[in-house]
Order: sequence, then C-alpha cells, then structure tokens
Amino acid sequence: MEGSTESRRVPVLLGCTASGKSALAMRMAELGPLEIVSADSRQVYRMMDIGTAKPSKADRAAVRHHMIDLADPSEPFSAARFARQASALIESMLGDRRAPLVVGGAGLYLLALAGRLDELPGRDEALRNGLGEAEALEPGLLARFLSVLDPASMSAIGSPRDLVRIVRALEIALLTGQRASDLRSGGNEGSLWSGGRPPELVFVGLRTEDADLKRSIELRVDSMIAAGLPEEVEHLYRGLGYGRDNSVLGCTIGYAELMDHMDGLCSMREARDSIVVNTWRFTRRQLRMFRRIGEVSWTGSSDPCEVRKLLYG
Repeated sequence: MEGSTESRRVPVLLGCTASGKSALAMRMAELGPLEIVSADSRQVYRMMDIGTAKPSKADRAAVRHHMIDLADPSEPFSAARFARQASALIESMLGDRRAPLVVGGAGLYLLALAGRLDELPGRDEALRNGLGEAEALEPGLLARFLSVLDPASMSAIGSPRDLVRIVRALEIALLTGQRASDLRSGGNEGSLWSGGRPPELVFVGLRTEDADLKRSIELRVDSMIAAGLPEEVEHLYRGLGYGRDNSVLGCTIGYAELMDHMDGLCSMREARDSIVVNTWRFTRRQLRMFRRIGEVSWTGSSDPCEVRKLLYG
C-alpha cells in the first residue's frame, strides 16, 4: 500500500519554480488518495499567497495540503524547523496509513528533511544584532564580507539582498571558525524520525527544457500580476508595515521588486521584467541545490501515471 507503515516509503516530487510540480501533484491525486506536504520556503508564511503560488481554496478542498500558513512574515522559519515539523507530520501520516506526497522546490528544506544537514550552532542574537547594525550603516557589506569569508555560501545564496541566509552563513562561520559551506555536508538522518528509523525518501525531479521553463516563468509572473500580486504586496508593505527591511519580504522574488516599484525606483514593466529575470536566476540556484540531494530520478514526463510509477514503484 502506498504510504503504508510496512514500506515507510515517502515519495518526494521536486523541481524548479514554474516547472509544474503542484499541477502534476493535483492530477496524481485523481489517481489515488494522497495528501500533499509542501516543501516551499515561502508558502509557510501567512498572507503571502499570490506571490508564493499557494494552492487555491478549491485545490485545498479537493486534496489535503500541509506545511502551509505556519508563520507570519515577521517570524523566522528555518530549514531545521521545517524538518522537525514535517518529519513529525509524515510519521503521523504513515502511522495512520495515509499517503504523503512531499512537493516542493526548496532544496535546503528537502536536504534537512533527508537529514543531510550537519548539526549547526543555534542563533546568537547579539551577533545577529551587530551584523544587522553593520548592514544598516553600509548596505551590501555583509554580502561582500561573506564573499570573502565563505565564497561558496555566497555563490549558493546568489542575491546580496537575501540577508536571512547571508546572516546565517556569517553566524555559523563566526561562531564555529569554519565555513558554513564546509559544515553543511553531512547530517543526522535518523535523529528526525521515531526510533531513529528514517523512512525511504524517494526523490523524483521534473526536468524542464530551458526555453520551456523561461516561457513558463513569464506566464506565471504575468498571471500573478493579473491575479492581484501588486495589491497583495501593497497590503503587506503599506498596510501592515512589512518593509524591505523585513527578512522575508525583502528577499522574496516578486515582493522585493514590487516594493521597488511602489517606492518609485522602477516602472511596473521594469519590476515585472526583474521578477522574470530573478526567478530564472533562482531556478539555476535550485538546480545546484538539488544536485546535493544525490539520488534523484529525473523525468521530462508530465503524465501523472508515469510519474506516480516512478514515485511509488
């Protein structure tokens, strides 16, 4: 039985942003009962709906979704926290003989769930405050600092505006004396799971030709804008006061560019084009992260029957 306690087989459908993972998962659900466990680092945040492509109310009514709307944008949500909550959820589902399907493109979250991240030091608020003050005095300083201290981590992060990940990488390096890119190489797979016995995570990735993915990204961005993404950003930015200094909105593609537009730094067309370009660049970083997972069966098929066979055997 899919998702049975005997097999402890947990299928994971991964792929780049705009590769069609969510739509394919919904079509797979028509073939047999399953529940979707989201592995998306932005869908965990409340009120960020359109820009994170959260499943619609209709989709959530048709298929049960988990690991969505867990925190406010002001609340840090780490890969470690995701792994703890998702592993407990999956254990419960397996115990109840329910069929989980993990779906997402957050490579760090998937690595954490697979137990392939080493034990790293906890948060040091005094250090973080000091780093934040330095960045406020000289914007871009932390990115330059990390580029010297740990160029591999800075390359993986990509954007100098992603202060959440930059600060974390600096925090690890300064507290341990070792580069985060060197420490994030192993992990403790068994510690997440009951009795130390991890399930068999089966990774299947959607492979998309570059030209097709670029077209899909453009269509996705235009659809989000037409669906009300500017209004969603305005509500969060102007209405609720989540500004560009917010560690979530300030480094989330779609939100950061539209805040620039609202501040008169670019036209709406320029913001839209920047979202497209930045999303494409983000997919390149996703692919590099997926390579760290290791055993991923890649497929170019969008046929739910074929992909389901790969996932469930």
